[in-house]
Amino acid sequence: MDDLPFKTPECVSATLPMAHILQKVEAAIEMDQVPIVISDWHLSAVWDKDLFSFDGISKHFDHFTQVGSRTIKVRDQDNTVDKNIKLREFLELLSQEKCPYYWKDEDQIPKAWDNFLAKLLPEELTFCGPFDLNKRFKDNPKVSSSNLMSYIGGHGSWTPCHLDSCGAVGHNIMTWADKDSSSLWFIASPKDYGKVKQLWDSWGKFFEQENYSATLEELMASEITFYKVDQKPGDLIILPPMATHQVYNKGKATVKLAWNRTTPETALNAVQNVLPRYKEIAHPEAYKVKAVVHAAIRERLPLLNADNPVSFVKSFLVCLDVFGVILYEDWIELEHLKARQQLAFPEDHIFQEPVTVVGGKSLSLVCSFCQGDIWNRHLICCLHPPRRPYVLCMECFGRGRGCPHRDTSNLMIRQCFRMASPIKLFMKSVSKLTELQESVAVSWLENANIRPWDVQCRSSSDVILSPATITYGRYYSYREREKDTTKKKIERCSECKTTRSYWMSLRCLKLRSAQHKTQKKSSIRKYDYQRKPCESRYCERCIVKHSNTTWFEVIKWGKDFHCKRCIEDQKQHGRNDFPKKQWYADPREYNNKNRGAVDDPTSLGGKSQDNFYAFARCFSRPSKDGDVNQQ
Repeated sequence: MDDLPFKTPECVSATLPMAHILQKVEAAIEMDQVPIVISDWHLSAVWDKDLFSFDGISKHFDHFTQVGSRTIKVRDQDNTVDKNIKLREFLELLSQEKCPYYWKDEDQIPKAWDNFLAKLLPEELTFCGPFDLNKRFKDNPKVSSSNLMSYIGGHGSWTPCHLDSCGAVGHNIMTWADKDSSSLWFIASPKDYGKVKQLWDSWGKFFEQENYSATLEELMASEITFYKVDQKPGDLIILPPMATHQVYNKGKATVKLAWNRTTPETALNAVQNVLPRYKEIAHPEAYKVKAVVHAAIRERLPLLNADNPVSFVKSFLVCLDVFGVILYEDWIELEHLKARQQLAFPEDHIFQEPVTVVGGKSLSLVCSFCQGDIWNRHLICCLHPPRRPYVLCMECFGRGRGCPHRDTSNLMIRQCFRMASPIKLFMKSVSKLTELQESVAVSWLENANIRPWDVQCRSSSDVILSPATITYGRYYSYREREKDTTKKKIERCSECKTTRSYWMSLRCLKLRSAQHKTQKKSSIRKYDYQRKPCESRYCERCIVKHSNTTWFEVIKWGKDFHCKRCIEDQKQHGRNDFPKKQWYADPREYNNKNRGAVDDPTSLGGKSQDNFYAFARCFSRPSKDGDVNQQ
């Protein structure tokens, strides 16, 4: 029965047949996109409540001879700071009526607890099980991040409203609690994610900072439908991807285990929606989605045969969708880059292949600016020590980020491996899939807008350039300026008159009417009106300030840039026809520095590529000598 104005999600008993339970879970998570609760796990013969009691915690978490002497990091939620405290002291505080500390996000889980979950739950729901893409890297700390975590707290401890990392499927089971103790959950449907963000904005809170928990009165007054769950020992709560939720612990002590599962569907949503937003707000990526999907393709390709069930084939197709987006981001299309009017390269200009790191692996590389994981291609500052490298992803450099030295000559484009290998893997997967499941493959290719065998190339104006392509354009534009000792190629901005060499600029290509006198000796002047480009040049800062777009977006979409004067003449209220999306880069908010780039936090960017057709058409042409992607 619903607790108005809140809804109560469906609750299924764990004593029912497992096939029936999994069917209910699939219907709720994948089809209806609502949370579901599986209760009565404590009635299982495998259940061991003593394993999670205070004695069990002291026994399995202690690595010293004296029980309870381990130092742990807890959250002082009254003062919102982290503190180090002895495990024995923390457990004593938990016995009191109210404990000010919350031991959360502990990823060093005892092996006995991990084994307990593996025996208790079906493999479809377990941490790093057969249906989790992270399973291959469970024992590799460079790829498999802290996923299985424990949450131990007393009355009044709480978890702010947030999303599970990378939009994964969330799981949380209460393994132990004091008498009359439970956890109160408030969950919003993924369909209301945008409304929740707007609600937090109306309160003056930044949702992505994950530091605010709404009060009961605030939730009741909102127009959003929240699901309410009173979690008790033996209750497993499963959350659909992108479901916002917050938790409040009441009573005395409670012990919970939480983990996420990365599926092909959640990985696709991550690369299309979640990870681009993470890059905007400098949010670290919890899981290395790109490396995980790449490994999943390599692992599943040999298993692909005519006897595979439909579910396996569909899952493989979704992995190919994700892999296509990943390849698109690192693909460099030189032919269409040279065709951009705003980037005038000499005809004989030579673009060099990125330097391949000998034995390099991208598993531990993170962008020093946006905190995003780097899969292959990146830039590195040669002046930083090898033990503390300064690395930039391709998109950050394309948008104007740099190193602390503010000298682009110190930056070098590198790649962890040659692009020919993953491209060959992608094409081999498509070919094998077409041979085995031709009808399914053809349908998928039509929906994905993939034509690897199509010999027709799109015109340069139709192509949406990848971040790596734009980065190449910016990088070699800097190199051309360095060769120009007379500094003639650094033109002055028509608006602010700046000549900064590390800023890119754009020419206004709007056609304007110009008067030309045709008769000099006449009492009646006659003029011939011709239309010529405006040719006003704007630096990156003025592009953001006056044109509501960025240099990156103009080059990406290949549309003509119109300056402030031309826009006002057409009474367009200072707006260009570019896709709009906030690119948040305020260095004061995230303890970062906007290294020599546009420092206006209201600058705008474009939405992520949906069907990666811009990179797929490159497969239609034979590789050329010196192709930076095929070498």
